[in-house]
Amino acid sequence: AEISDAAWQAAAGVIREGATENELGEIYRQTVQRLGGRAVYVSINGGARGCLATAEHSDYRLRAGEPIRFDLNVTYRNYFGDTARTGCVGTPGDKLRRYHAATETGMRAAEAALRPGAKASEIFRLCLETIRAAGMPEFRRNHVGHALGIECYDLPLLGPLDDTPLEEDMVVNLETPFYEVGFGAVHLEDTYHITATGARRLARSPRDLATG
Repeated sequence: AEISDAAWQAAAGVIREGATENELGEIYRQTVQRLGGRAVYVSINGGARGCLATAEHSDYRLRAGEPIRFDLNVTYRNYFGDTARTGCVGTPGDKLRRYHAATETGMRAAEAALRPGAKASEIFRLCLETIRAAGMPEFRRNHVGHALGIECYDLPLLGPLDDTPLEEDMVVNLETPFYEVGFGAVHLEDTYHITATGARRLARSPRDLATG
């Protein structure tokens, strides 16, 4: 998680109009390698390409005002890191601000509820309802996270049908991606260690819109 977080911040530092997804992707990959990790998949997509949920970076050039979706997977000593952030070239528009603020509000509500005994389905419903109430009634997901370890997607799944109670020392991801054809996407994702009293976020970077 720390390696992916540091590499994301390095890539975000070169956001500018006209930069390509490939330029940001290569900086991410090189930073991961320098820190001892291995980049598994690096999905950095600007503008409408953000809807391509598993597409890796390309020669697409970033444009002012467009969202940039970062969904980033690494491994370190065979364990996964899984991070997502949203950026923008220049000043974000009202729609991007609203979408980002609502999904971040849902993330904060869900992370505050992570604790031993909380059911995966309860976390899902809380996150979904919070995002919709925060200004995105159209928000839909079939899950808002998953456990991870030597597999990127492990059980429990934080979805509506999984009543598994969280346990101390589980490691889980929360994520609140939203895709809209023609607009692109916003995506936030962080990893948490479940402790006896709550959850500890493993990334250190803020979830603010990264602009350049």
